[in-house]
Amino acid sequence: MELHQPAARGNPARLAELIHADFLEFGRSGAVYDKPEILRLLLSATQHAEVFSDNFSVRRLSTEVALLTYRSAHAQSDGTRGLFTLRASIWQRVDGDWRMSFHQGTATAAFGAHRGG
Repeated sequence: MELHQPAARGNPARLAELIHADFLEFGRSGAVYDKPEILRLLLSATQHAEVFSDNFSVRRLSTEVALLTYRSAHAQSDGTRGLFTLRASIWQRVDGDWRMSFHQGTATAAFGAHRGG
């Protein structure tokens, strides 16, 4: 959930710690991003939408790899929620720290999201 926060999204050092060197994302739009591209996008954003997320589930795939799934929505300028998305991330432990190596967002129907990050 830290990656949902503007403080992390605007911090190049923290992003470098949280995102694996071999990062790959399949965005909800269908676009594909690697680590340099996602860092460029996050760090160049002038505003970061408030993210609501819930239904978190973690499945350990090995002692060093975990699959995180959840759903999210973004706060819209009119106070409503939009961009409802199912999310999946693969996290790898590197030198004792967890780093996201893969992320995918899939558009979904609206749901009642709880404030989560």
